[in-house]
Amino acid sequence: MKYKLIDVRTEVEENVEFGTCELCMSVGTLHREIIVLEDEYGKIHEVETGEWDWGDYMTLIEIENVVDFAAWLSKQDIIVPYMNTRVLWNLVDDYKEDIL
Repeated sequence: MKYKLIDVRTEVEENVEFGTCELCMSVGTLHREIIVLEDEYGKIHEVETGEWDWGDYMTLIEIENVVDFAAWLSKQDIIVPYMNTRVLWNLVDDYKEDIL
């Protein structure tokens, strides 16, 4: 299946609690990046580039050149039944290997 990167957006949430205990608990601002993809059938997939892990938000996917990645992605034939953070993470890893 072919995918097209159509948007990258950042959602900001204030006063978010981080940490899992009284010693490491803090309140701060959460910046969550969302990659918006469209498949060849016109279905929109919104994929978050990070996830929560033990009270902290971890950014798993970092794309330095979004335009170059979008061009690379549009040429790939991806055989997966769904698109999620782990699938996109593997695609970004493949992209980084291809450009080296």
